[in-house]
Amino acid sequence: MGQRPPMSLLPVVHPAALVPRARAVQADLVGVLRPLRTVPSAKLETLPAGGERMAAAPELVLTHVTLRPAGTGLMVSLEQASGRIEASPQMLGLPLNWSDFGRLEMTVMSPHQMALEVVVMLPRGRLGTQTVLHPAETAILSLDLTDLPLAAGKRPLYEPAGLRVNATTLSGADGAFTIVRLSLLPRTGTRNLVVDTLGQRASTTWPGKAGSVDELRLRAAAEGTALARASRPQAHLDPHGGWLHGPHFAATGFFRVERDEGGRWWLVTPGGRPFWSIGTTGVRLGSINDTAVARGREELYAALPRKDEEGWFSGRQTSPTGDIEIEGNVHLYRWNVFRKYGSAEAWRARVLARWAAWGLNTFGAWSDELILGQDRVPGTRFLRTRGLPNAGPAAGVFSDVWDPRWSDAVDAEFARETAAGRGQSSLLGYFVDNEAPWREMRLLDQGPDACLRSAWLEFVRTRHDTVTAFNLAWGARCATWEEVRQLRTDAVASAGARLAEFEAHYADRYFSTVRQLLKKHDPDHLYLGCRFLRVPPADGIIAAAGRHVDVLSVNCYSRTPEPQAFSEWHRLSGGRPILIGEFHFPLASERQLPPTWEAFPEREREAMFTTFVEVWARQPWSVGCHWYQHADQPVLGRHTDGENQTVGFVDLTDTPYEHLVRAARVSAENLYVWHARGEDARP
Repeated sequence: MGQRPPMSLLPVVHPAALVPRARAVQADLVGVLRPLRTVPSAKLETLPAGGERMAAAPELVLTHVTLRPAGTGLMVSLEQASGRIEASPQMLGLPLNWSDFGRLEMTVMSPHQMALEVVVMLPRGRLGTQTVLHPAETAILSLDLTDLPLAAGKRPLYEPAGLRVNATTLSGADGAFTIVRLSLLPRTGTRNLVVDTLGQRASTTWPGKAGSVDELRLRAAAEGTALARASRPQAHLDPHGGWLHGPHFAATGFFRVERDEGGRWWLVTPGGRPFWSIGTTGVRLGSINDTAVARGREELYAALPRKDEEGWFSGRQTSPTGDIEIEGNVHLYRWNVFRKYGSAEAWRARVLARWAAWGLNTFGAWSDELILGQDRVPGTRFLRTRGLPNAGPAAGVFSDVWDPRWSDAVDAEFARETAAGRGQSSLLGYFVDNEAPWREMRLLDQGPDACLRSAWLEFVRTRHDTVTAFNLAWGARCATWEEVRQLRTDAVASAGARLAEFEAHYADRYFSTVRQLLKKHDPDHLYLGCRFLRVPPADGIIAAAGRHVDVLSVNCYSRTPEPQAFSEWHRLSGGRPILIGEFHFPLASERQLPPTWEAFPEREREAMFTTFVEVWARQPWSVGCHWYQHADQPVLGRHTDGENQTVGFVDLTDTPYEHLVRAARVSAENLYVWHARGEDARP
């Protein structure tokens, strides 16, 4: 598990506390051969339309292995060179809650040379250990359970989803091994710390791990000197970052989009110069969404800010979805920034110096007003129509866009939230909403009195003269138009193509209303779309968006932005330019437990960043892409949903990831040429 933190960070343990709080528990290995059931699992499942839910999973999953009893143990035979067992704690006869246990031990033996790994599966990550087992050797794989809370997400801190054993024979043939014993050993004394004094993972180390606040201040001074000497990767730019060597457009005083003579789309600066946007989302210090729960979990932290100190959040707080009441959360990035620089203004000056040196030219969605209010670097603002108070009913996240209460609430929200951006020349425009599940809308789940139901009835009656004709077309069994009016989504699910027409009708109402209200309050800035997920919704929804947005925005979490797929987005939208609102590649590092999806080492991630930007910049309809996000998420997970990813341009101590800085500089040096020349200029 690597090095432990210095003893000064650990709590004092009195001899009386060393008495085990629980007895060792041995798994019932033979019990896994019982008839299988499906049980609720703590595993997160990503929905096709966006969002997540807790999945149900079998108690036992076997991949290329067969099992048979071996005394009180379990003989595992591989059907090919590698295989896997995954079992729930229930199936193994282990307790659901492991809070009193400090270590898991698996005793194994094999006549073959095998690579073995035991992994505890958690909602937001994996905790594991591995070994190479030599022929006729008995080995014990011992796994420290201290870090279980790092990937618990919104689940209880010490309730894993299951255990996984991965096996690979190294002898070039099929192999077998025996799990002799699998045990949970009791914890002695108090729990070990999970988060150190700087908000970092406490149980291990990595190159560049910060050790103290004094060290952070020394780093800040050294970086300031380096930034003062750094050259800018982009030359020949206008005051807003526009390319002076590119085509020249009319100056209007605000950002807009326009095609050049070759048909390539550009953002255009207030001074009439072509602009291609590259930046990060979430350049901020004050968001409650960046906090982790601290109240009731104090024992996990080596240190916490005082209740009157920057970094502590309690009481009634303003969040992007409305006011919330919290007992006590910690914003470790904010705390580190104030301890490192002394003020938010000093941090902003550092961010602006970095953007110039790194070649980034945009502050993306959800950045602080402190950042967006300056005029040296362009930015984007985020508005919402979902979850507004007094906005009428909704089906899931989809509001009733025919209800006057919804449009009135959006009108009031836009009036208030556009005030800071009106007249601002450095503002690109507004994103409105984010990652709605457009592929799974279920609009007819609205209540019986929803205004949407009248719009639905009008929609079908313009297409069908009688209820009988409607029934034939939609596969329904209604006797009256009132029954048609009150149909639920599942009743017409078989008429998918026809239902998609109504969903496109809804989308047109939504996008047209948003545009009208946005331009009412700020006519000078761009409507940057709704930040679709990469997997496209129905064609009619994309077409509806294209009729009303200035820029189509799509969040894209794939290795490359897949030009062929995005060419369809462009075509279906009626030829709209496209901005990628989010992309990233998670870091594989000792900083955090490995996620349940793929993560990448620094060198690979550096190359992936540059490749992604180049492939995207060469597309004629692209106008930019924004990395998600500026700073890493809390190691214990943000309080809203437990997300704990290592995806920042800077870590929780506000130390930049140098491999991403290098990738950004290379991209910045080339992106205008990439976009101007396109695919024809590829080597």
